[in-house]
Order: sequence, then structure tokens, then C-alpha cells
Amino acid sequence: MKALLALVLLAGCATAPAVKPEPVAAAPVPPAPVVVAECPKNLPTLATSGSAFGLTIDKVCLVGASEDAYLRLHEAVAPREGQALDADAVRMDIEMLFTQELKDVVVVAQPLDGKRVMLSYFVTEYPYLSDVKVEGVTALKPEEVRDIVHAGVRASPQLVKKTDVKLKQEYVEAGYPNATVKAVLEDTVLRIAVTEGPRATVKVVKFEGVKKLAEAKLKGPLKLAKGAIFTDELVQADSVNLTSTYYDFGFVDVRIENTFKMDDAGGVELTWKVTEGEAFKIGKLSFKGLSFSDEKTVMKSFETKSKAVFSRAMMKRDIGRIEELAKRAGTPVEVTPLTSVDREKHTIDVTFELESQKPATLKF
Repeated sequence: MKALLALVLLAGCATAPAVKPEPVAAAPVPPAPVVVAECPKNLPTLATSGSAFGLTIDKVCLVGASEDAYLRLHEAVAPREGQALDADAVRMDIEMLFTQELKDVVVVAQPLDGKRVMLSYFVTEYPYLSDVKVEGVTALKPEEVRDIVHAGVRASPQLVKKTDVKLKQEYVEAGYPNATVKAVLEDTVLRIAVTEGPRATVKVVKFEGVKKLAEAKLKGPLKLAKGAIFTDELVQADSVNLTSTYYDFGFVDVRIENTFKMDDAGGVELTWKVTEGEAFKIGKLSFKGLSFSDEKTVMKSFETKSKAVFSRAMMKRDIGRIEELAKRAGTPVEVTPLTSVDREKHTIDVTFELESQKPATLKF
């Protein structure tokens, strides 16, 4: 009976129709996760192959900057976002950052996917200056030195160089052209050693090349007379004063140069070298632009006359007269003197250009 049952089962299996299996749908492939650029907190150690150059910079990070420097430094490199990563551009950024008194700069490019990259600038700032020690300073006041350098700023090599230059400049302006300044940074302490030397004072003023004007006329407006403190600022001012004096006597081609010698005690022998040229006279006088009165009537009050020696001082006074007359006539004007120089005839034509005076605008 068991054998028969088995045969039935086998027969049944043999004669039953074949059942076709249902097709199984493939599982959906999940999309690749979007990598979000998050600025690193520490310098990463990366072992990546290939180059990130050419990928689009999705984010620029600045890591390690103090709160007071972060915005300034980040704004300098942030414009790289959206650009293709370029070696030359990154090199320029590094050079620029080093001008911001940074001790070190490291750049890391982290690919986010096949198209984007995150660019991180890891910066190290110099420590703050804790103290300034000064030796040999007697001619300057303590506050004058503190205005140049003081504790609380970054103790960088740039600070040392800037201190040397500025303090030396202060001494030159105070009349100590031979002063020496040496600033040295020891960790966070800046030591400044100064050798002031003698203060420069004018011992004698000499002229060379002066033939057409009396030296007494030239010395009158000079600030650097005998006994005066000798400074570059006063030398420049007196160069202008001498030129102006010559201009007032028609010598518009004058050239002024100077040399000086200082002895061990600080006494200065100052020599002005003058190339006078020829005196120029007034050629034609005319007006241009607005008219508020008869030209002949206006010119009657002038010091500047045709064929007279050209004088810039007289011309300034005459411009003032024009402006005063126009104001009285109810037509305020601005006057611009236009000159035309004839070097063969040694004459200068002058045209007074008149324009309506612009009303003052109030700014709130």
C-alpha cells in the first residue's frame, strides 16, 4: 500500500502542469549621499590620490584665526568660492596672508565628490607682545615711543622692522639724523636700543649761484637760520620759500638744490645751490568767461602790469581784487590764472578765467 501511494505521488508529480515563477523586481539603488562641506577644526591628515585642481571650490574655510582677525582674513580668501581650484591662485592667497603678520599658513583641499572641493586655510598667528623695553631714549617722550609700539600687538618680524623705521623717522624729524635704532624681539618681549647722537643745529647758511638777487632777500623767509634745529621738514619748507621768493621777482625757471655737512658736535653747514635763469616779464593780460565790469576798469586796480616783472605774489593779490569787485557787483566768481610762457622773449601772457562761484553745499 505504501508503495502504491508513493507511485501516485510520483505520478501526480509527473502529470501536474509546470508553474512559472513570478519575476522578482530589482531592489532600487539608493542615491549617493550629498556630501555637506563642514569646516574642519583641526588640520586633517589625508592620504588621497589624484589631483583636486580644476574642481569647483564649494566652500572656503579659515581655521585658527583669532576672533579679532577672522573676518578680515576670511574676507580676503572667501572670493575663491565658486572658482576652479588653481595652484597659482592659492599661492597668491598664501603670499597675501603672510603679509597679515601670520606665523604660518597651511592649505588643504578636500574633494567632496567628483566635481567639488573644500579649501581650508589653517593659519597660525604670532603671540601678543607682552612688554616693550627701551634703552637710550632721552630726546623723545615715553608717549611718543608708545605711539609707535606697545604691548598687546602681535610680536611679529614685521613689527620689529616697522618699529625700527618709525622710530628712526621720529628722531630725524626731531633733529637727530645720525640716531641709530635697533629693535630685537625676544619671545614676546621687544627690546629697543637707541644711540641718539648730537642734535643737529644750523651753524652757517651759504648760497652758491646767487647773482641777481641779494642774499638778504633770500634769507628773510627762511626757517633754517643760524641756531635753528635742522630737520628734513624745514629743509623742504625752505626750498619752497626760496623758490617762491625767486618767482616773485620773475625767475620762474629757477632750480633750487641743497647739500649739508654735520660735524661731530651736530653743527650743520647748509649750502643752497641756485640756478637762477632769466627774469620773465608780463606779456598780454586778458579775461575769459564771465564779465561783470569793463576790463580796463578792473585792470586799473591791478599791481600786475604788462611789461612789468612777473610776480606770483602780486598776481595772487590781483586775483583777490577781481573776486572782491565781482562780489560787490553781485556776481561772485572763481578766478583761475592761465599762463602761456614764451622762453625766447622771456614773457608770460596771463588770462584770468572767470566762472560763476558755486554755492556752498551743506552736508548733513
